Amino acid sequence: MIAMLDLPFMRQAAVACILLAFVLAPLGIEVIRRRIVFVDLALAQIAALGAAIGTAAGWDPIATSLVFTLGGAVLLSLPAPETHLPQEAVMGVVYAVASAVAVLVVAKTPHGDADFLHLLFGNILAVTDRQVAILAALAVGVTILQFVTRRLDTVARTRRGFTFVFYLLLGGAIAAAIRSAGVLVVFAYLVAPALAVRLLDIERRTAMAAVGGAMTGGLLGLWGSYNWDLPSGSAIVAGFGLGLIAIVLVRAVKSLR
Repeated sequence: MIAMLDLPFMRQAAVACILLAFVLAPLGIEVIRRRIVFVDLALAQIAALGAAIGTAAGWDPIATSLVFTLGGAVLLSLPAPETHLPQEAVMGVVYAVASAVAVLVVAKTPHGDADFLHLLFGNILAVTDRQVAILAALAVGVTILQFVTRRLDTVARTRRGFTFVFYLLLGGAIAAAIRSAGVLVVFAYLVAPALAVRLLDIERRTAMAAVGGAMTGGLLGLWGSYNWDLPSGSAIVAGFGLGLIAIVLVRAVKSLR
């Protein structure tokens, strides 16, 4: 792993992997606790749609993605109307429609197929100094939120004001991360470490454990992509998946004893 850090763009990518862990993994703990994984996935695809429109129109993709995602976050944080429709079904439709529209937009760009893959997996090897700076600022914001959250009880965390702030921060984090990491990598960073914490029955300092797991998974995936000449985004997602499978297998073996 040390050898890959000799390359400047790999060092930049490694820094981005670490910052993504600090930004997304703690938010993932709250996402799992609130059981809003489909909301997270829908926001990620809305962010990708915003980035696609920004790219096609010649606007700043990060700014466009941020506008779309924050708009979606505001709407999703509002009290749900009385309805018999399950939230998962609604979020599934939002995800499907946003995905389809993103594909239609990207299809009209000069490099449609490449742009679509970029939306899904990003290109963390080409992350810019500006993107790193944005991720660093978000990492500070998430850390402050975690500091405040630890001093709130369960009832306070479910109040509308806190929910609104959480959705805004989640939307901003997803929008900023999508440009460098892509939809699937962002989703993996959000959900996989939080699931690992649940599977390992870690009850104290769960956010720190999730950050550690996210950094490990991200850096190992990046190293795998460097070592075996694989697409970095796909390697990172696959690394998180293999880690979860390993944890499940270990739990299964222990339960048989």
